[in-house]
Amino acid sequence: MNKPPRQKFPPPRTLNTSKSMLNVENPIKIGIAALLGLFGIVMLRSTFLILQPGEAGVLQVLGSVREGEPMGEGLHIILPFVSKVNKYDIRVQKHQINGLTAASKDLQDITAEVVVNYQVQPSELVNILRDVGTLDNVKEKYVEP
Repeated sequence: MNKPPRQKFPPPRTLNTSKSMLNVENPIKIGIAALLGLFGIVMLRSTFLILQPGEAGVLQVLGSVREGEPMGEGLHIILPFVSKVNKYDIRVQKHQINGLTAASKDLQDITAEVVVNYQVQPSELVNILRDVGTLDNVKEKYVEP
């Protein structure tokens, strides 16, 4: 009787923890890996921008305003550390002014309360950013009497 030859299996491998990346003897490698991971997360986080409904954005690249239509609502991809997006609320705004006093024709004191509803047009956002700045500046300069 001929027996079939026995197959030889390689010896089982053992895990060599002395050369592992997470070895306590490599704190520099762990620090570098942590910094690279943190940098990657920051880059990924600052690459994507979400504008909510009722918002529009004006893109600035290296400080100069990009001409054209502003960015609408939704997901946008921008260059991190180079681009900045100024967000504006383009819904109808309400501004209330209380305690306006004036004199009537017969010199009676009149106290008035005024409510102004206004809305910034998205096509004018580039000009607003360049000429006025923020929406608070628009309110102070154009809406309040």
